[in-house]
Amino acid sequence: MIREMNHRVKNLFSVVSAMVSIAGRESDDSQELANSLRNRIHALGKSHALTLGQPHDIDRAVFLSELIDTVVAPNLSTQTIEKTGTPLALSNSQITSLALVLHEWATNATKYGALSVPSGQIEIAWQTEDNMIKLTWIETGQMEKPASDPSVGFGTGLISAAARQLGGSATGECTSDGYRRTLTFEDNGVVH
Repeated sequence: MIREMNHRVKNLFSVVSAMVSIAGRESDDSQELANSLRNRIHALGKSHALTLGQPHDIDRAVFLSELIDTVVAPNLSTQTIEKTGTPLALSNSQITSLALVLHEWATNATKYGALSVPSGQIEIAWQTEDNMIKLTWIETGQMEKPASDPSVGFGTGLISAAARQLGGSATGECTSDGYRRTLTFEDNGVVH
């Protein structure tokens, strides 16, 4: 048990260290850097809390739908989110990386996408096939599209790193009325 705890703590420190390094390279303003890191660390803490459960509930499964609610719901006001997919229990090793991806997507949606306009909608769907899980995030509604920037920003780098930790990959693209993002990652064989 102590070995597992040490392993988890080391992983969290590695994630936080990577977040600080990437953010340091991308930020010109110390206040912006501090706020960005604080929000990401808070999301990381909330998602990590899902893995802990109550003492009498140590083996409680964390479902993808629950993780989505935990990470994305604080950004909602009048917008709607529709989730579709069979119940998917996550392994503890997947939760942190998935939470970081969802947090980045929700942050982008809040700044520019469906969560930036009152009538915005997000459809989140998942399915399993050939030992892989495909998570699709489709936004409808957006503020004026930001100018395209060919450089890879902090969020994009963090999503790519998290996807690699999950044994997968992530893509994203603008659509005519929003955004479409996809994360494909290894199915760890947790009961569905």
